[in-house]
Amino acid sequence: MRKPIFFAMVALAALFVACEKENFEDQPIPGDSNKIVFTAELPATRTATANDQTVTWVAGDEVKFVWAGGSATATASTSGASTTFSVEIADGITELYAVYPASAGGSYDEGNVNVHFNGSRSDGSFAANDICVAKAVKNGDTWETSLAFKNVACLLKIGVTTNDIVKLQVKGLNDEVVSGLLPVNIDNGMVSFGAATNTGTSMNMTVSGPGYYYIPILPGVTFSDGFRINLFTDEENQGTPFYYNGSFTTAKGKIIKMDAIESHAGHYYVTPSGAGTKAGQSWSQAMDIDKFKAIVTNQDNHFLLKGSTFHFSAEEFSFGDDYLVLHYPDHSKVAFTLEGTVTASDTTVFVGRTNTSDSNKAGVLWPQANSNITVKNVKFTGTNGKGNSAAIRLNNGAETFTLDHCYFRDNETDGNGAAIAVYNSCALTVKNCSFSNNSGIGGALFLNSGSATAVIEDSEIKNNTYGAIRADAANTIEITRTNFTGNDGVNYSGPAVRFGGSPTVTITDCNFVGNHCNSGAGTIAVSTSTVNLNVIGGKFEGNHADGTTNDDSAGAVIYDWGGSTVTFTDVLFKENYNNVGTNTQSGGIIRLGKNTCVARFNGCTFDGNYSYRSTTNNASLAAIIQNRQGGTKYYFNACEFKHNSSGLDSERIGGLYGMLVAAYSTCTIGMNNCSIHDNYGQRNPTGDPDITWFHLSNTSNTIIFSNSTIIGDAQRTPQAGGAVLAKHWSVLKLNTTGNYYLLNDIICSKYSDGVGIWCGQGSTSINAYYTKMSPEGDGRAVWTNDTGAGFNYYSAYLGGYDGTHVWNGTFSAGTNKDSFAATSDVNAQIESADSGFYEWLVSIEALGKDINGNNRGATSWPGCYQN
Repeated sequence: MRKPIFFAMVALAALFVACEKENFEDQPIPGDSNKIVFTAELPATRTATANDQTVTWVAGDEVKFVWAGGSATATASTSGASTTFSVEIADGITELYAVYPASAGGSYDEGNVNVHFNGSRSDGSFAANDICVAKAVKNGDTWETSLAFKNVACLLKIGVTTNDIVKLQVKGLNDEVVSGLLPVNIDNGMVSFGAATNTGTSMNMTVSGPGYYYIPILPGVTFSDGFRINLFTDEENQGTPFYYNGSFTTAKGKIIKMDAIESHAGHYYVTPSGAGTKAGQSWSQAMDIDKFKAIVTNQDNHFLLKGSTFHFSAEEFSFGDDYLVLHYPDHSKVAFTLEGTVTASDTTVFVGRTNTSDSNKAGVLWPQANSNITVKNVKFTGTNGKGNSAAIRLNNGAETFTLDHCYFRDNETDGNGAAIAVYNSCALTVKNCSFSNNSGIGGALFLNSGSATAVIEDSEIKNNTYGAIRADAANTIEITRTNFTGNDGVNYSGPAVRFGGSPTVTITDCNFVGNHCNSGAGTIAVSTSTVNLNVIGGKFEGNHADGTTNDDSAGAVIYDWGGSTVTFTDVLFKENYNNVGTNTQSGGIIRLGKNTCVARFNGCTFDGNYSYRSTTNNASLAAIIQNRQGGTKYYFNACEFKHNSSGLDSERIGGLYGMLVAAYSTCTIGMNNCSIHDNYGQRNPTGDPDITWFHLSNTSNTIIFSNSTIIGDAQRTPQAGGAVLAKHWSVLKLNTTGNYYLLNDIICSKYSDGVGIWCGQGSTSINAYYTKMSPEGDGRAVWTNDTGAGFNYYSAYLGGYDGTHVWNGTFSAGTNKDSFAATSDVNAQIESADSGFYEWLVSIEALGKDINGNNRGATSWPGCYQN
């Protein structure tokens, strides 16, 4: 006989659950310990149904009751904290199970109830997925008066924020079982589980829009390597998966909050023509280039793009006229990676468009608003653009762009930036890349935004035309361990790098070798007064300049016509040269072209640099400095100058005056702790050579030599023929009015017919403190025929005998020739001579030390190192 039994379901407490901790923090499902209380009508209760996890009932909620040989579904009669269910049960039944939701209820099987964890679900609410089981036992003729529901599922709580996602899929990284038919047993309130049957390795949830979705997972599942949640936009296309990496075991009665789980990149695969379904999930199902373009150029796919990596096969991809505009104005920080493949014989190649009609376009990639792109292992070639069209063009809000192990070759534009051009505040990073044979103003890189930043590391930049890097404006530029080789510049473009605007530029451990500039600008060119340039370590070797005027045939290493301060530390300058043609006052690997220019060199070596010209008449050709601009300043500390020269051809035959320094306009030159030796020129077989190391002429100058050693022969090997005027072979030629400070130096001309200092004309004032001058043979320490010249010295030594000097001007005898300098006195004289030079020496802690960093003490030996 069957009779109705009434279960009154009462919620014992109203609960709201909040998860305070992040990153895979779990929380108990509400109602796990709530008891079902039977009244005379055999009432019962169950757990929460509201999606905010509050424990209530809704009229119409269904619970499935199962027992041996039968089952029934009961419906809640009312909403609220309690409700009533009516179920008819056959006589002889002594126990039953109640399952919520009713759709999860299976059959009774030898004391257990089989509970369905279906792998496909369409209702993501908490109520529909909080699978609960309760057990009621009949003692004699009376059913127990209490019944407790138990949560048996582990719930994943997943937040969806867009309308684009239509399905969520949970899968273990090792295809662990997550769905199936689970036997559940309750004995004396204790829950246990049998082995699931009809199992599946994924749990799928249909998504109807933004919101939270609860997905039940079998309890006791161990994800040994973690799990992922795939996001589908349709049945084929996935968005960026969410990954949890690491071992995790599901537990009944827990909610796993997914909001803070780390998002890892989705991986998609691209070949030129695609494969299989072209879904892109593997090489066998690779998407083609057209599908890739459609995905990345549509900002509605931002959720799919974020964090993803697109893998390209080692083949050639032609972009034709379809350069990629990566523009995501309505979404923040859309970041993804394009990664090529490198094999022993092939690599991924992006071939750019040929554009001869429209300007300011891109050859391959055009990242814009909110884009954060990384490109790896790709060769860019073939872009031929009109008017500022680069292979990669960054503007209109591009945020970050990173290149890693990429190669740019044979890209060309008749405007700015053949390989990369930056026109906004984008942060550009270039690592382990190569740029070769690109042609444009800034063939490798062009920057024209005062808020842009660029970091270039461990790269090779070679054989580019119209300059390798040009920054007309930028914020910061950092170039590290990068080689610039064989680049060519014309018309002041700078063959290696040119800086304008107001950037802070740091170049560290870079090598500049064999770069060439024609018609102006050095290997490094500076065009504005607000560039803060620091070069640390590395070398400049074999770079050269040539041109048709005195100015544009100078500056093989650096040409600053903007007026900035540039600093070089621990740099080698070796065998750089200037071919000055028929010009008569040119040369100099350092060229400053504005009165606010300051060039500072600390710990640098100048070895074998030279200038030469093609005609036989004498001229002033400087190997290091040719100053033709008033007001400039050149500061040197702990530098060595050797084997530098100038001459009439590339073999440097025919020495000319001003081999190291020629100053034709007012300037300040400060040298502290410097060693100058073995610089030379070869006599011109015809004519009257004026071979000098320092030629200072025609205007007022301030020259400071402090704690330095200047010793050697102004010429190399005299050749037959031609007159030798002894006064012309000099270390210093002071042929102008000016102030000259010789502070604690050693100065010696080794050529017997030469002279240490030659004062040619003008009201020269020479101040010598503690300086030792020791000519050889019948040479002269100082020489002048100008009665207006003055030579004042204190505790200086000019040789052992009268007649070692010829001086027709004012001459004051020294005192105590064997005394040593007071270090504080020398420092005070430096400060008096030029406060800017003094302040720089203080800032680099150079005062009171020698070229090797040894402390000089209260008194100091003369010269640059301890003798």
